Amino acid sequence: MKKFLYILLASALTLAAACKQEKVEPILQRNIDAMEFGYSAGSQTYVIKSNVAWTASSPDGWISADPASGNGSDEQQVITVSVAENNDAKREGTLVVSSGDKSVSLKVTQEDGYFYFDNAQIANAFEKNSPINDQYITINYHKAKAGYLVDVTPTITGDGAEGIKIEPIKGFELNPGEGTLSIPITGEPQAKGEFSVNLVLSIPSAGITRDIDLSSRVRLPGEVSVSAFKVLPKLAVFDWGEYARGEGNGNNGTPRSFLVYLLDKDGNVLREKALPTANWFINNTIFFRKNRFCFAGLNPDTDYIFRIIARELGSLKEDSDPTDLAFHTPAENIPANAILYKDFDDWWVGGCQIYQAFGVGGPAAENSWFRYNPDLSSDETKARKDLITRNPCYAVQKLLNYATSKGGWVTPDTCPAVWSFFWEGDKYGTNYGDSDYKGWQALINGSKGDIRHCAGSVLLGQNGGNPGWLRTPKLESIGSTPSNITATINTAPYIEPCSYESDLTHFIRVVGPGKIVSCATMTEQKSDTEIVVKCQSNVDATTKDYNREYTIPTTHVVKIEGATGETRIEVCGGNGGHPVLILDDILVTKD
Repeated sequence: MKKFLYILLASALTLAAACKQEKVEPILQRNIDAMEFGYSAGSQTYVIKSNVAWTASSPDGWISADPASGNGSDEQQVITVSVAENNDAKREGTLVVSSGDKSVSLKVTQEDGYFYFDNAQIANAFEKNSPINDQYITINYHKAKAGYLVDVTPTITGDGAEGIKIEPIKGFELNPGEGTLSIPITGEPQAKGEFSVNLVLSIPSAGITRDIDLSSRVRLPGEVSVSAFKVLPKLAVFDWGEYARGEGNGNNGTPRSFLVYLLDKDGNVLREKALPTANWFINNTIFFRKNRFCFAGLNPDTDYIFRIIARELGSLKEDSDPTDLAFHTPAENIPANAILYKDFDDWWVGGCQIYQAFGVGGPAAENSWFRYNPDLSSDETKARKDLITRNPCYAVQKLLNYATSKGGWVTPDTCPAVWSFFWEGDKYGTNYGDSDYKGWQALINGSKGDIRHCAGSVLLGQNGGNPGWLRTPKLESIGSTPSNITATINTAPYIEPCSYESDLTHFIRVVGPGKIVSCATMTEQKSDTEIVVKCQSNVDATTKDYNREYTIPTTHVVKIEGATGETRIEVCGGNGGHPVLILDDILVTKD
């Protein structure tokens, strides 16, 4: 009897365990709720976890699942969700996975399958009388279907169209998906000017037709593509590339010259300059090899247009079409605590050739109308449009030069109006050599300061050996109470083409109250009021060649204690064999 009872108990426990297993709750989990597909047929993975048997199905015929069913498992299971290629609008569908009384939905989105062309691309310009080789109109296309055959019907019109050929295309097969349609351009342009191209593209099998319009131009050989090399609040430098050796006037080269203009935003000519171009490349080390031009004396935060015309091009010595470049000068942000600021950009009333041809010499400047009318902002100057647009600029030459008091250079004697405008003679008087003179000084008690103006800066010194120097005006706004100030001065070495780089060493001094307490670029402190500094070389240490792009300035930040309204700051060139120094922005702030 006891044995029988044990058997009944075991049977009951087994039955109870079986009943408990039949009541297990189904679990259904998934990794994502949505999928996105491109227009083409494709597949992605969908991960589920179900502890009971499951099925996957979609009411949308373009969506399928593999496998479509599976058994319960404690492990993750992967379903491959696939979509067919879409040839129509964007669409959405659903894949449903069910297990027991549970189900989850996966939202499936597929982008539209509409075929389309991008905008056509063509070269900006072609050269007159030059055969066109390896040139194409290119059009990117998207979502092409297998078997797409495209027809292209071109039409070309305009002044520059003569001699240019674009042949029709019939039944060109596009690669499925993404690709580029290249349409050859051939021929030899016969006339300069603009031309327009109309392309009718059709894919008959798909009922697709599209018109594309684009334009280009035929230019004369040697025309330029100009870019803005540097734009400051009151100065802008423009570049049209290397000046190839042998292309200048003389030496059996092809004559080349340019006309450059500065226009306002409405197209009115503000300044005009003819640039006769010579072949300056007497050897391969010469520095002047960039086609660049500078305008200064500009208004900050203003819209302008730079225009250039290349002259004497081709066998007929024709002028090119104008090339315009619109630019905007930035606002001039001078610190609120500035006591003195000089960027040397305001006096440059004309423009300057840089690395391309030397500028106007002293006699030209002396005879210029600007000798007596240097202020472009004056009503008198604005009224003389006939002279403003035709007079030369003052380029990198010995203009503001105290080495001679006569002899044709711009000095207080030869060009008093220019001198007064730049060195503030009208404000402080013309006794420039007075040791107590309040304004800018380059002459003390008859000494030779040797100041020369260049593009947006000044040159101090002479090639022969006399160091140039410049003193700031008295810092009168400080008043009589001693104050701490900071002077920020930019300097760079002058480079003589094919010859030398000027001395890197120069001096910064305090004249009057105050002492220099620090300067990170200082190489020697000679006294409380005088330090020696160096500027960075413009010669590559390895190749020994000049940096032909830009003369790199060095910034000297000088901390001065105890300055008053009687204090000045002086910069002087070195005492070596070539003490020529480029001096740029000077800023003095009150700490």
